[in-house]
Amino acid sequence: MIYIGTSGWFYRGWKGSYYPVELPQNKWFSFYVKDFNTVEINSTFYRGAKRSNLRKWKKEVPPDFLFALKAFRIITHIKKLKNASEEVQSFIKEAQGLEENLGPILFQLPPSLKCSPELLRDFLNHLPEGFRFAFEFRDPSWFDSREVEDLLTQKNCAFVIVSAPKLPETFKVTADWLYIRFHGKTTWYNYLYSDKEMEFWASRIKEVSATLKDIFVYFNNDVKAYAVQNAKMLKNLLYSTG
Repeated sequence: MIYIGTSGWFYRGWKGSYYPVELPQNKWFSFYVKDFNTVEINSTFYRGAKRSNLRKWKKEVPPDFLFALKAFRIITHIKKLKNASEEVQSFIKEAQGLEENLGPILFQLPPSLKCSPELLRDFLNHLPEGFRFAFEFRDPSWFDSREVEDLLTQKNCAFVIVSAPKLPETFKVTADWLYIRFHGKTTWYNYLYSDKEMEFWASRIKEVSATLKDIFVYFNNDVKAYAVQNAKMLKNLLYSTG
């Protein structure tokens, strides 16, 4: 299954460009759900996962809709994966409030964290089974380590494929599922991918889709609702019969 969505849905700048002007804010998510089958939650990075919020959102989605949750920044940016087992367990416990609507959990690592296979190995060994974990590395040193790829492969964790300034656009498959994030090719967030650029990515996704269980694609270029435009563009490219 291919899941395509955006990184968040609550952007006031999307009013008029995506959400109808007359649509109240408390109806935005139900409007979004009609167009997409997944969303990446960014607020859990800043405030952690709160079961009450997740249960509220869960009520607005169909059974096959999946939420990807960005892990609490205490895990990734304060502790930087070190001695964070308690925080991980607490985060997952709250995340389970989504039940069948829980998708991957994303660990977005800071640019200051250089490649350390030893650190990653220890962190992976303490992760619970039965969940899908994705790792987005923001320092290029991680992209050159075969050991990092092997560690993720052993645990069926995804090496997040990114399109972002100054990061390699390497198509690494380390699990039986895939996680892709679009931040903007040359400018963070304020970038609209062209038809040609999306055609390239659609072809890559088609190439691997038959061998993978699921593919998750999120657009984080939220300025001017570019994320919505590109997400719809990719959907059309992948599912068009013309």
